Amino acid sequence: MTSTNSAPEIVHRSPESIVQWENAGTQLENAITNYLSSCLQLEKDYFAPLVGTENTQARLDSRIEHFHTLFTQPLAQSLASVTRTRNKLATSIYRLPPEILAKIFEYAVHAFIRNRHLRYAIIDSRRCLHRLLGVSSVWREIGLAHVPLWTLVPLVCFEHSNPSRITTQSAELSLERAGQSGLRLALDARDYPLEGLYIMDKLVEHGHRFSSVHLRTSSLYALEYALGPIAQMAASESIHEISLCHDDYFTSLPRPTCVFAPRLPSNQASYERMIASARLLRLNNVILRMDDVHTSFSNLVELRIQAVRFQSEVSLKESLRRLISAPHLQTLDIISVEVHALTSAPTTDSAPFSLPNLQTLFIQGLLCNVLQLVLSIIEPGLHRTVISVSNDMLIPPIQEPDDDIDAGIYSLQSAIHPHKVDTLVLAGYWDERGSAGVLRSFISKLPHLTTMYLYDQNLDRETLAALTRPLNDTDTHLDFPNLRRIYISNCTIDDIGNLSAFRNMLASHPLEELVLGGIFREVDLSGQEWSSSEDIEHVNIAGSDMRAAPIINWLREAIPSFTLLGPSQYFKFRWTEWQLW
Repeated sequence: MTSTNSAPEIVHRSPESIVQWENAGTQLENAITNYLSSCLQLEKDYFAPLVGTENTQARLDSRIEHFHTLFTQPLAQSLASVTRTRNKLATSIYRLPPEILAKIFEYAVHAFIRNRHLRYAIIDSRRCLHRLLGVSSVWREIGLAHVPLWTLVPLVCFEHSNPSRITTQSAELSLERAGQSGLRLALDARDYPLEGLYIMDKLVEHGHRFSSVHLRTSSLYALEYALGPIAQMAASESIHEISLCHDDYFTSLPRPTCVFAPRLPSNQASYERMIASARLLRLNNVILRMDDVHTSFSNLVELRIQAVRFQSEVSLKESLRRLISAPHLQTLDIISVEVHALTSAPTTDSAPFSLPNLQTLFIQGLLCNVLQLVLSIIEPGLHRTVISVSNDMLIPPIQEPDDDIDAGIYSLQSAIHPHKVDTLVLAGYWDERGSAGVLRSFISKLPHLTTMYLYDQNLDRETLAALTRPLNDTDTHLDFPNLRRIYISNCTIDDIGNLSAFRNMLASHPLEELVLGGIFREVDLSGQEWSSSEDIEHVNIAGSDMRAAPIINWLREAIPSFTLLGPSQYFKFRWTEWQLW
């Protein structure tokens, strides 16, 4: 008896195109067999002259002449088509849906953009795209049709070519293939003359399609020339992201940062409208003109001010207060900002500015007096405060090794107070002038610290001891923080023969996460100097050296989240290189 609950029989049916191809193939085989038989019969019949065959030779000549076009070429094309189909079926990536393959292309292209300098991000990402298109006709078809791959409009000047040139053709291709909106202009023009380029007229024509603008030039005039027409033609509130970099690489002499404003007064209204629509604003060695009370930053959520040199304390205060007045500002980065002739502590002539929506404040490369000035403008709050410090901030270069370093520590502490520093970034090598003691004294004055980034560091035993939290709090002048996250990358750590100092440092903190990358270094226990750096053995922490296995196994068991990096990989809080974000 057959069960009524048995599974229904599954019938596998071939696609209609396969059935048609098989039927046509059978017909072709029969036709070729019949044609061969008729040719052989014709050859046999013409051994002897026949009546009425005067035009047979002409008919044979015509057939021979067109044989390639009628038979050989179509059969060769058929074979090539069948071969391509077979290769697609045999290669797993061709079985992916086109939309999945297109998304993979996106990831591949964007990998050349992430955390890289603007110029090389533009060049290498576009090279990657064209290499993908050259793999096969299928990949090319998918790549050309996938709009997100073409939203970047690249304009890069190659000044070392003869003559110098700019990538106008690549920009045109993007304008043709990128759909109707969401374009990102990425221009690295150096000192290339933009006037008269027909591509600039194209940018004006398509100005309403742009949503982000990334400009880097060596001339303030070129910066204004490139941005002005786009601001004039951009649709209302269409530009959400603006990055302006004035890279004056012709001179290394310090001079005040240029003030950016529209070239023509008639462009002022469109310029203000574009600034008001921006949600992300990044400025490198250029500052916006602040004398117009109508300029608004009502939509701004992220602001980056980098490599700006202000004329005076007053100019910094006025500019910063105006920029951070954005009511929705969430992220504020201030990097390598200088103030001309600021030697003493800043004046506190007004109350600090409240930023109720601020989530992250990142500061790097500021001298103590500038740091104090910046922080005096911003009211302490619930936001995350991240400070990146260098050895020179704590021990100025002019100070002698025997000088009292407490003054430097006190100055930095005073600059930070009353802000609660949550994250500390240590970047760049520390010198030998009592660095470990300085580091310990400084960290002990940051009780709210929970996260530390270390890269390009030499973590010798003294430095590791300085980072080790005391077992008890009997030392009343120290208020050492409890670190919960430590990110170590591209560092040298002592010592592969005895890693107890490194282990003790990590064990002294209630760590929840550790990222570790770099090398373990061998230390000479004899006290004698090495004859050369090649005598010192270096072991890749993430490598296969068995001497590193015990500490790695212990870390995997002891820390909930543990990640290994390659010896030259970086894990940074912020990348200061001017990028294509």
